[in-house]
Amino acid sequence: IAQMDATLGGMFDYSLYDDCIYDESFRRQRRLARASPYRGGLNDYACPSNAMTEWLNRADVRAALNIQSDNRFNSADNGVGMNYTLTEPNVLPIYEHARQKDGLRVLVYNGDTDPGINSMVTQRKYVDYFDSINVTETEAWRPWTTDGKQRMGGYVISYPGDFHYLTIRGSGHMVPEYKPDVTLAFIAAFVGGKPFQPYVKPPMPRRGQRGRGDLFPDLRAGAGI
Repeated sequence: IAQMDATLGGMFDYSLYDDCIYDESFRRQRRLARASPYRGGLNDYACPSNAMTEWLNRADVRAALNIQSDNRFNSADNGVGMNYTLTEPNVLPIYEHARQKDGLRVLVYNGDTDPGINSMVTQRKYVDYFDSINVTETEAWRPWTTDGKQRMGGYVISYPGDFHYLTIRGSGHMVPEYKPDVTLAFIAAFVGGKPFQPYVKPPMPRRGQRGRGDLFPDLRAGAGI
């Protein structure tokens, strides 16, 4: 493990492609007064700095959220100041119990660039578990979109009892932070009892219409195409 850590290089454990980790002021939880609000081509969100910590430590916010005034807010999963007692070695039967409850709908979602909780490994756990108890999916694994066309949101697989396992393309662990517009789309669909919008392949260009290969006619001519 030590050798693996030494050769891994820079990476944020909760978001594989996060560029915020390269900002020293972010790592030290200082203000990003001089930093660009967008850090590199992979982030489509602003680096958070310490704004959330300051907001959650405000007395009026704590009162509104019914948080004790002396409670210590911890924004990292490092266990400092927190006592976590493991009581369930396997929580999958809990999801099965929830799936069987009338009127109870379940949505499990996972960002697909989260190294800490790998979406494919997690999906495999659910699929294998439901297979082992002879529960067959009501809708096979498929892409879902935010616009009902080609704007990919991720993938989803569904089971009886309105149970869904859904992934979010390009999102790390904190999905609402990394992909707020996509989060709104799937939460609105789930809460509204609507299907997650499907992917529809774009129509093929008709003969005589410009396709992708016709966008650079000079280049095509120079290459002898």
